[in-house]
Amino acid sequence: MKFVRICFLLSILGRFLSTSKASMRPTSTVNLFSPVTKYKLPLTLQSKIKTQVSENPNSFVKQILNGGNPLSATYPAHPRFAYLKMAQPSTNELGCTEELKPKEEGEETSCSHEAECSSEDKGIKTGSAKKSQGKRRRNEVSESSDEPFTPKRKVPNYFVAVQITDPQIHNAAKEIQEKILEASDVDISSTRIDPATFHITLMVMHLENEESVRRAEETLEKLGPILASKLRDMEMVVEFKGLSVFGGGRVVFTPPLPSPGLESLKSIAEETVLQMKENGVHSTDNDKKVFQPHLTLFKFKDDKHLFKKGIRKIKESLYAPFKEKQFGFQKIASIQLCQMGDKREDGYYAVNKEVTWQSEEPS
Repeated sequence: MKFVRICFLLSILGRFLSTSKASMRPTSTVNLFSPVTKYKLPLTLQSKIKTQVSENPNSFVKQILNGGNPLSATYPAHPRFAYLKMAQPSTNELGCTEELKPKEEGEETSCSHEAECSSEDKGIKTGSAKKSQGKRRRNEVSESSDEPFTPKRKVPNYFVAVQITDPQIHNAAKEIQEKILEASDVDISSTRIDPATFHITLMVMHLENEESVRRAEETLEKLGPILASKLRDMEMVVEFKGLSVFGGGRVVFTPPLPSPGLESLKSIAEETVLQMKENGVHSTDNDKKVFQPHLTLFKFKDDKHLFKKGIRKIKESLYAPFKEKQFGFQKIASIQLCQMGDKREDGYYAVNKEVTWQSEEPS
């Protein structure tokens, strides 16, 4: 009954204010308390008004008559409340500051910010809501994008390679490695590649189980006759000379010089990837990656000791003196399917399968 009585008083007060305070009210403002036009109020605002009226109706009426300063921290700022001085935008708690709209016939009383109002009442921060909305928008954009989904690259655990066995290449590489380590003012021995593991990588892959390993071995077996036929009249020797780097010095290597032998090596790599793919074994490298054969001497991996010191690459001054160093020649007569990590007694990678073909030594 108190609530009904207060609403009646508010209606009378509204009519009184519309005439007595017309000069203080914007000319375009519609009477909030007109019995003809109804307006939507946030549900939380209705609840707060009802609670305050039921608890202390006299204080509520006095607050309106006195300008409503105590209500400024409770009720939302709105142009149509300006002449009552009931609220300030800076002290808005509810966050429902949109203009009140006429209520449609049969429409429930609510506001478009009702979800945000209720979330604030539960202690949920508006910033979190905005972040979640941003995530939803990004997800919607990605889902509606025409670009194909790119799966995460699998970590390779097997590779196809040509083993470097020439003694002259091994001796030259060891000599250069030792001189670089001696000239460095920091211990970078952890980045040195063991000459026993020297090889040229043709393809890397991720083999999940024994079945995929078996398919890779069978493919390599079939590659033997194919390569022997394809490379019958091609030179099968590559020459290594000089030093170069990847990543500004993160990887130091010696490259094979341009020659018919290098073209043969590229042809072997291309045929290997093709045959493996046809048998369901795919490379973990990007399809657009260009084949760059090289023999690695130094490589920065995950050495936290060096990274903490800010050392992530080998200084150019250390490898520059050997940019024209002659390493030697390597004959290509076989390819291997090797396991990453596992090693044989001689220090080279564990070999699952190796295929060879006959080729004559170039004169």
